[in-house]
Amino acid sequence: MALQAQNLKIQNLRKKLYYRSHYRGNKEMDQILGQFANRFLADFNYKQLLAYEKMLQFNDSALYRYFLGQEIELNIVASLAKFVQQFAIEKKLISPLRNELKTVNRE
Repeated sequence: MALQAQNLKIQNLRKKLYYRSHYRGNKEMDQILGQFANRFLADFNYKQLLAYEKMLQFNDSALYRYFLGQEIELNIVASLAKFVQQFAIEKKLISPLRNELKTVNRE
């Protein structure tokens, strides 16, 4: 019975995070976090889901600036934020400003 309750708790948290990832209020973040949720939330364990929930508590502009590579301290699990950032870069949802500036400075 306890296992069923834990599984239900995880399932409900996953649904809540899936929804919050798709309906952020900012179109760019809807795309980044929505696609990330589609790809990874089903595989996240409870601890990973809690870390993701904590990351989603930050506003869209702070997260977006972080994903663009700007130096912003979010006080979140850094490895998770980097993981989302790498996913967004690979899916060509963002192009980090830091990388663009390095390219411009070399020319």
